[in-house]
Amino acid sequence: MFNPFIISYFESNNSDLESAVNELIDYIVDSKICLSLNFFIDTCDESFLSDYILVNEIVAKRFDIPPLISIIPQCICGQNTVGMECLQNDNSYQVAFKEFQDVRYFVFQSEFGDFLQIDGVRACSLTAPYLEQCTSLFIKIKSILDIENFEVNNIIRQWNYIGDITGFEDGNQHYQLFNNARTEFYENSVFVNGYPAATGISISTKCVLVSIMALKANEKTRVLSIDNTSQIPAYNYSSNVLVDGKTNHLLSTPKFERGKLITNGHNGVFFVSGTAAILNQESKFSNDASKQALQTIQNINFLLSTENFKRQSLNYELNLSLKSIRVYIKNMEDYHIIKSEVEKNWQDLEVIYLLAEVCREELLVEIEGVAS
Repeated sequence: MFNPFIISYFESNNSDLESAVNELIDYIVDSKICLSLNFFIDTCDESFLSDYILVNEIVAKRFDIPPLISIIPQCICGQNTVGMECLQNDNSYQVAFKEFQDVRYFVFQSEFGDFLQIDGVRACSLTAPYLEQCTSLFIKIKSILDIENFEVNNIIRQWNYIGDITGFEDGNQHYQLFNNARTEFYENSVFVNGYPAATGISISTKCVLVSIMALKANEKTRVLSIDNTSQIPAYNYSSNVLVDGKTNHLLSTPKFERGKLITNGHNGVFFVSGTAAILNQESKFSNDASKQALQTIQNINFLLSTENFKRQSLNYELNLSLKSIRVYIKNMEDYHIIKSEVEKNWQDLEVIYLLAEVCREELLVEIEGVAS
């Protein structure tokens, strides 16, 4: 199966962070290389950096070669207190872990090309204005890409964590400020294979964090952007669904694809962008968590379908199925409703449910995932 990445989710109900992290690490399969660990913690501005330092110290003691570590300030839905996403591979690749300034990343060469991943990049100042934070962290990412001879247009997957995503700073929405900065970061690159798959989601701190995965594909591998033909591409949204600001005249659309397929023609891995109950460009079923969850599931199922591929003249019958998902839920009271819809429609998935505000006020749920 074409998938150099194995994703697993684990949760702990231990209220002590150090004990919870050690408990979660115990679940990791030792026979596989651990590439990265994302910890989902209900932290705040005052404790974010100290929690990050503590988790890094614990991980450093537990691994001969520590994986990438990021702290994502999001609360776990349900009874547990700390969640962990573990990214591993099957030991068939020689992985090199490197560091630039305060950012660790890894690179490895596979039969599909060269992969690079950077997790949890943040600005030099977590109290700086949002636009300044975005500019600062994109400079760091660009520096690492340059060091490793990657281009910005080699990015295939991007995770964008934006504190209080629909809030405002000096009259400008945080998500719109981020979109403006992302457009500027991309503007000198030609995305011949389309923009990355991406998620833009809120976190409980006021900072901005970005993770990226990039691939320099070889001649046997194709990198394909996949639209959902029932949705307008986000980068073509009209101004009707963008949030205008009082002091910032630049109004950029979100630059991402609905999905990204990496394939050698027979097998493939598919990155599903953060997906919500949107048809064309309009949100559906405001204030109805169950219907929004079902529409979101239907959007993802159609995105992965042979019918959708054929509509775009893509002759790939890969029989893709979801392997792992993150489910972002705006209101904790909707957790069981949304969880029920997910479990009715999808079985045998690695899944984690996270409390996070979505990029539009009326949206109650967003789902991202990986299929193969």
